[in-house]
Amino acid sequence: MAKENKSDFSGLKFNGKASDFQRWKDAVLAHLTQMTNRRRVTEIQAGRSAPTLGYQEQESYLRDLFNQTLPHGYMTQLSVPLESQPVPQFWRQLEADFGKSNAMGMVELIAEFERTLAMNFSSISELFQRIRAVRNRLNRQGQEALHVHLLPSQLMIGKVLALIPSHLWGPSVTFTPEEFTIEKVEKKMKSIFGNKSRAEIQSMGKAASSVPVNHAASVGAGGKRDPTKKLGKRKGSIDEAACFYCKGKYNEMGGVGPHFMQDCPKRKHDMALGAGRKDIHSEPKPLKIRKTDHASVQKVQPAKQEVPVEIPVDAASLQKLNNSQSGTTEPTSEDLPVTPGRDSTPDSPVVSSGPDSDSDEDMDDFDGKEVVPVNNAKVASAAEELERKAKAFEDTVSQCYPFLLKPLNELTENSWVLDTGCGHGLTGRASVFVAKSPNEDYMFTFGQGSKLRNTHLGTIKLHVMSPTGTKVVQFNNIALVPNATSNILSEYWLKRSGYQIIESSTAMYKFVLWKHKLVFVAKAFNGAYYIQACTMRERQVMCNAIKTMPCRPLSIPNQTKLESLLKEWHVRFGHVNKDKLVDMMSKQLVKGIPYGERSKLNQVNFFCSTCAEMKMRRMSYRSLHGTRDSRPISTIHMDTNGPMKTIGVYGTVGTIRYFLSIIDDQTSWRWTYVLRNKTEVNDKVKTLLLQLEREGKFTIRRIRSDGGTEFVNQAFNKLCKDKGILFQKSNAYCPEENGAAERDHQTKMGKVRCALKDAGMSERWWPEALMYMTYVQNRTPMSRLQNRTPFEKVYGKAPDVSDLHIWGSISSFGCVQ
Repeated sequence: MAKENKSDFSGLKFNGKASDFQRWKDAVLAHLTQMTNRRRVTEIQAGRSAPTLGYQEQESYLRDLFNQTLPHGYMTQLSVPLESQPVPQFWRQLEADFGKSNAMGMVELIAEFERTLAMNFSSISELFQRIRAVRNRLNRQGQEALHVHLLPSQLMIGKVLALIPSHLWGPSVTFTPEEFTIEKVEKKMKSIFGNKSRAEIQSMGKAASSVPVNHAASVGAGGKRDPTKKLGKRKGSIDEAACFYCKGKYNEMGGVGPHFMQDCPKRKHDMALGAGRKDIHSEPKPLKIRKTDHASVQKVQPAKQEVPVEIPVDAASLQKLNNSQSGTTEPTSEDLPVTPGRDSTPDSPVVSSGPDSDSDEDMDDFDGKEVVPVNNAKVASAAEELERKAKAFEDTVSQCYPFLLKPLNELTENSWVLDTGCGHGLTGRASVFVAKSPNEDYMFTFGQGSKLRNTHLGTIKLHVMSPTGTKVVQFNNIALVPNATSNILSEYWLKRSGYQIIESSTAMYKFVLWKHKLVFVAKAFNGAYYIQACTMRERQVMCNAIKTMPCRPLSIPNQTKLESLLKEWHVRFGHVNKDKLVDMMSKQLVKGIPYGERSKLNQVNFFCSTCAEMKMRRMSYRSLHGTRDSRPISTIHMDTNGPMKTIGVYGTVGTIRYFLSIIDDQTSWRWTYVLRNKTEVNDKVKTLLLQLEREGKFTIRRIRSDGGTEFVNQAFNKLCKDKGILFQKSNAYCPEENGAAERDHQTKMGKVRCALKDAGMSERWWPEALMYMTYVQNRTPMSRLQNRTPFEKVYGKAPDVSDLHIWGSISSFGCVQ
């Protein structure tokens, strides 16, 4: 079995609060599943078979996890130490101390499901995502406790559809086993409502339900309106009052409900900010306060308002999720602070009306006399100086590092957008993260209208081209957004982190600096700036240390550059070994290679990390010869085998799936114990040691085994320590180091299969045959023992085998009268 990986459990700390226990337990189970899958992939990629046991069954790993994540005070107050009790028993103790009963947890999850249904949502996708998460937790608890699903998929779909007016989706949803599934119903709901929020969907339902079908038919047929309706000069409408300013979109704002323009809360909000417009779809204009002779009007100050969370961007928009149960609608692009003069040129005066404004309420009294100049001579001079410096900086980089300005030809998965509008960095690739923690606080809205939620926040590592070659750069606070097709770095976050960004005068490059030192260059491509991260192949060519501007051939300037020169030609010749390269350079075996003295080249401390990683191979054991202990029953080898495909029976004990083989190093005497599970190994070894102590003839001084968890654990280590026994384990994936026990498995099982076939007995009797074959092996001569038997080596005399019978033969027992 492979050696367990040492993991960092800092993200799995438990604070000791009972309310957070279920969340901690889910995180631990997810971590164990992830580690098991990662190990399985590693084994398969290495050409080995996938491991049969996961990290959930490795008790030593679980004990280490508990010791590092559970509160120290709790671990010290345990009545039975963690090392002295099985892991499943400790799990049950944790459930009893921190968890709630299954019934209480089920009731709370049902209540949480109902609260989730009552919450506002910004889109159908968000609604299904929330409901699905709670439903999975509820079903998982029901499966563990009752072995049933408490909330079937069909009931969940019905709960969701009950939130939406039925006349909006009725014709689209088919109530059949094939069509009434979560995936298909969610897809149909998205096609009907798109990204509409709960309030928008409810308003659609109200508007549609207020027009009866028969009334619409009568109007189409030329019917007359109800004479009792007093519609005034407005056109007749059978709908609810619709505001000309917000078009009914902000009926829920402030609890106003359906309203007219003069009562519109959105219009009052915009006027308080100092801008007016015809409606929410027109451009805002600065509002000049009307002054009259009969009353003094106090100047309206812009109201202080929190910055909206939703930020429109080029590639994606970021929205911080708000899980509160308030009735406010999610912010949209119309909720953003209005900015006067969006369409004005830099040199035009700021005015409050224009050809596009025909409102008769907000702009009547602007006299056009006050004009605010935008620029002055100092500002213009400073701008010119800034432009000259940017051009000079670009020229300097072009002369010193021309390879950094090589244009992009295509975009790959390693291309990152340096976005000026996105408020947060994001990527859909989990492989670039070096550290991340669960986080679902943000919702990203992309250009095509789709919305995706992040699952983690963390730190990424990119290899970028810098003036000194490939350089490793880490960026913090990057969101992991599954299914995102773009890699985005936020220019805003880079500047907040301390980076300086200079835009070239040609608008083709953006130079990113750290403490006034150039780090990398973002290049323009199809109207956006991209940072191209280096691939593994590109880093291998650079060998992580080679100068991007190598020394000229045939000239070695000084001793300090010998190392970089050796590494450069080492890569040029396909990672040739150092001795061959020194011969080529010192003896000039090829033309064009620089000359160097052999003595100086040999003194260079040369190391290539790529060669060390990619040329590594497994050590061979063929030429190695081990030594054996000179004392009998002193050094023993042990190993377990199983689980067997067929559950065996031994005596009155059933469900035998494993067996433990123990072999003496000097005499080859064998002990075999059948096991129901691997946790019995410790007890069987204790039994053997106690038996040898009672006989008083032999003393075990050393135990050798592989790195299996049945041997590498606290209880087994304590047993060896108490008995004064030295425990030695073999290296991972090196069965040759425990060859005595490994070969004994093959020998034993071959004999067992032959005995079962000759006796015509079923495979369930393999434990009985196994114990018989162990008895026979101890009485079989071995060439290693000079044709003597293990029995003779232990007891000093040849064994008597006159009463040895064929296993499986029919025997009778007679009673003497």
